[in-house]
Amino acid sequence: MEEEDNKEIAEIFTVCKSLSTGQMATIRALLVCPQLETVRGEIKPTHTLKDAIPASKDIMKLIKDYRKEMAGNVLPEIRKAIYPHLKHELNLNDAKMKACDAYIEKCVELCWYMLVQDPPMDLCWQFQQGDPFPSNSFRSYTSSGDKVDYVVWPTLYLFENGSVISKGVCQGLK
Repeated sequence: MEEEDNKEIAEIFTVCKSLSTGQMATIRALLVCPQLETVRGEIKPTHTLKDAIPASKDIMKLIKDYRKEMAGNVLPEIRKAIYPHLKHELNLNDAKMKACDAYIEKCVELCWYMLVQDPPMDLCWQFQQGDPFPSNSFRSYTSSGDKVDYVVWPTLYLFENGSVISKGVCQGLK
């Protein structure tokens, strides 16, 4: 069961991270590349960010602060995008989705708020069975060992490769 729950939070975090990165790129593109075109009914910038004049640090701080302030308003759209993705990618039926609804909703909310921080917070769960046990960033679950059996819950970092805020939980393997 722990491994299945881990897959859900991992998938939610991965999708939220992709949506967050895309949102920031779109905001920057729309602000610094106002030339737009309509493609199949969708408005798209005609230039990529690499063609754009970079925004100043002060402007980027204002954008990021506003984005954090408005993060809660975006959550319904984020959930709407993630639910079908979870159902498909993790092969979850309607009953499982309904049973996990509150859990998924809270995971989406927490992941989204973590990812709109500057810099974005990070979760780590990418260990394979037999990898050396990462005791600096994980604690043991019900069994300890010098190798990883599976990840129960990810480690929370202040930012990617940053300080550990909360150690994750791994099942140890001897």
